[in-house]
Amino acid sequence: MRYENYGISVGSPSYVLTGNIPRFQYQKSDVLMVTGASDDQAFASFNCLYSMVLADPYASYLYIDFGLTDKERNILFAHFESIRQVQLKMKSNGFIAYRKFKWNSFPKWMWTEKNIGKVIAHMDAAFAWKGITMWNDGGNLIREGISREITNARVDGVYSPPSEGNQKRWTHPDTANFLIQHHLIDHFSYDDPNCSTGLIVSDWSHSDVVERVLYPYYQCAFTQKCVSPRNSNKDNHRQDQSVLSALLNNIKPRRSMNWDFDYHPAFHWEFGNDEEKCKKISGNLLRSIQDTYQIRIDNTYIPRSIMKYTRLDGPYVSRVIDREWKP
Repeated sequence: MRYENYGISVGSPSYVLTGNIPRFQYQKSDVLMVTGASDDQAFASFNCLYSMVLADPYASYLYIDFGLTDKERNILFAHFESIRQVQLKMKSNGFIAYRKFKWNSFPKWMWTEKNIGKVIAHMDAAFAWKGITMWNDGGNLIREGISREITNARVDGVYSPPSEGNQKRWTHPDTANFLIQHHLIDHFSYDDPNCSTGLIVSDWSHSDVVERVLYPYYQCAFTQKCVSPRNSNKDNHRQDQSVLSALLNNIKPRRSMNWDFDYHPAFHWEFGNDEEKCKKISGNLLRSIQDTYQIRIDNTYIPRSIMKYTRLDGPYVSRVIDREWKP
C-alpha cells in the first residue's frame, strides 16, 4: 500500500477523503488541485493550499503528506476546517482529500529523491480523477488565478512552463538511453528545452497525452535506471524534471516549455519554512478569500487579527507584482 491508513480517518475531519479519489462526474469544477510537502516546506504548503482555494473555490483539493510532524499535521487539519467553510458557503461540491505517503513501501533509493514520490502521488490522483489535474509544489503561491495555465492544458492536453537550460545540461545520458531503448520516446535531442515540474497541468480528455506522457512518466518513477541513474547527481540531472521534459519534447506541445506561454504561480515561496512569516501570508490569503467571495471564515490557528493584507514579495513570479499596491 502506497499510503498510510488508506481509507481510514486518523485525526483528520470526517469529511476529508483518505481513500479513493472519485472520478470527475458531477462536480461544478473539473479541476483537481494537488500539493503536498514534508516537514521542511510544511507552512509554505499551507499557503499554497489557500492560494488554490482563492484561485478556484469550486475545485477539489488533495494534500499529500510526505512527512509532516504531528504539530504540522494538526495545523493542516485546522486549515481543512477553514477550507470546508469556504466550500459550504460557496455551495461547492468539490472535495478535500488527504493522503500520507508511505515511504517504507518503496525502495531506499527513492527516500532521498523526494521528487519521485510526488510523481507517484500526482499520477495516482490524475488517473483516478480523469479531469484537469494540477500539481503545485508546496512552495508555490498562486497570485492571480489559474486561467492561463488551465487554458494551456485544455488546448495541448498538458502544460508545464519552461525552465532554464536544456536537456544537455539537466538530463543524464543513461536516462535518455533508457527512454529510447524502452520505447518510451521516439527521439531525443540534448538541445531541447526543459520544463519546470513545480507546476504540471494535464487534461485527461487528451488520450494521446495520457498514453505518451502521463503513463510513461508514472512508469519511469518506479525504475531507478530511468529516473535516477546511479551515475547521476543534482549537478547533472533533475530526475522527474528530466524525464517529463523528454516526454514533452517527444510530442512537442506548443505551449509547454515555451517562454511565450510562461505562466505559473510564484515559485519557491518557502521562506525557509519560517512559521511566523508563512503565517502572515496565510492571514493575507484568508482575508483575500473572504473579501473576494464576500464570506466570513474562521481558523483556530490564524487569529482574525492576522487576517489582513500585507505586501507579498518573493522570487520567481510570471505575473508582474503591482508596486503601486500598498496594503
